[in-house]
Amino acid sequence: MRGNGASFNNRLIVSLALLAVLVLLLVFPGLGSSGARARASSPAVDRELVASLTHLLESSLSTRRQTSAPPTNPSGKVTDLSARSGPGGTAVFAWSFLNPGDYNQDGIVNILDITPLAAHFQEPATATNEWIDGNGDSAITILDVTPLAANFFNVVSGYVLEHSPDNEEATYAEVLRDTVANMTVDDTGRLQLELTLDSPVYGEYYRVRPYDEAVPDEPGIPSDPVMLGAAGLVLKLSETTPAESGDGKTEGTPYVLLTGTQYQLLVENMQGADLSAEATLTATPPFFVDISGDVPRTLEVTDPHAGDFTVQAFVDDLSSNAVYFRVPME
Repeated sequence: MRGNGASFNNRLIVSLALLAVLVLLLVFPGLGSSGARARASSPAVDRELVASLTHLLESSLSTRRQTSAPPTNPSGKVTDLSARSGPGGTAVFAWSFLNPGDYNQDGIVNILDITPLAAHFQEPATATNEWIDGNGDSAITILDVTPLAANFFNVVSGYVLEHSPDNEEATYAEVLRDTVANMTVDDTGRLQLELTLDSPVYGEYYRVRPYDEAVPDEPGIPSDPVMLGAAGLVLKLSETTPAESGDGKTEGTPYVLLTGTQYQLLVENMQGADLSAEATLTATPPFFVDISGDVPRTLEVTDPHAGDFTVQAFVDDLSSNAVYFRVPME
């Protein structure tokens, strides 16, 4: 009876998915194109495409487990984990939510993820929708149904923060965990998470792993680790002069600045001590960018042609994280 029930569930899921896709095909003729150039298509449903998609979903779902679990394959690995000093000697860890195929970012990969796929169909992948580009080909097309089917039932209820003194797998141990209920949405629409650790160990390693509350003791694939450097430098934009948008952490999410406006930069060590006066700040490329030598350290873009650039801080032999900036063309 359990086998028949699982078979029925698979058929039901496939039927619902196909119904959603059939609607998409009727509403968006030419839906099956990959890339920016749409193929010719009549209003009639492309039988070959539907047959191929049917086979894909049935093959994937018939071989998958019937219970939820966190992401365990490399596509679900967090790669943007960062650490910075917080108030009172704390450390703050930040990263982007990731659950491949979870296009509506509700924590579970299921049929509801067809909706954002339909809403953004045939759009190029940008900072405002890139998590819907499940196969990473820089376009949102019918091909993005594949990771949805492949990751069906994957659940991210939250993340576990783990610590290791030497970055050896056997020495990692849980120090803290949090749920996705504490996520925030950045200005691109992507969900972001932060964990504050009250008693961090400087000079050692940390990583995060997704977990499913149904199996909380079986976390998923670990992120790339970060070392909490004892004497490291942290460069950041002061909250007193916020950017127009972005978080400055990656090339894809730069701080967006206006020309002729002064933005305050802060340089701190991992304990939160202000080293702004001692730091050398370097912009790359340096064109059209002025950084004051006085405290508070200010950054001002003098020309809209500055485009994209990074700023990094140096104190003696120490270097900070690179902060990404963008000046939109007027």
